[in-house]
Amino acid sequence: LGDGNEEGKMGMISEVAKLTVKCNSLEEGLKKEKQARTNAQRDLTETRTSYSERILYLEKWKLNATEIMERQLASLGSSANMAVHEKENTAELVTIIQGSQKQDDASA
Repeated sequence: LGDGNEEGKMGMISEVAKLTVKCNSLEEGLKKEKQARTNAQRDLTETRTSYSERILYLEKWKLNATEIMERQLASLGSSANMAVHEKENTAELVTIIQGSQKQDDASA
């Protein structure tokens, strides 16, 4: 019985040693997994922050570009209106000059 008891104890010690190694291995794997998850969460946060900053930059750029285009369109509209008025004034002057010439011809 003594030898069987010793073999049983040795078997149990061996089993405990195997379980301890397995437990340590699982704990190490868990530690690595937690670190990987932490790194992934940090990377995700950095990426979201970067994209948010980029979106804000692009929105500001779009607003600025829109304001510039609106000012240029308004300026173009003013220029077009001025050109129309100049054309109308030129046509009126031509009519006046032609009328004046007809009066001069009639007087002569």
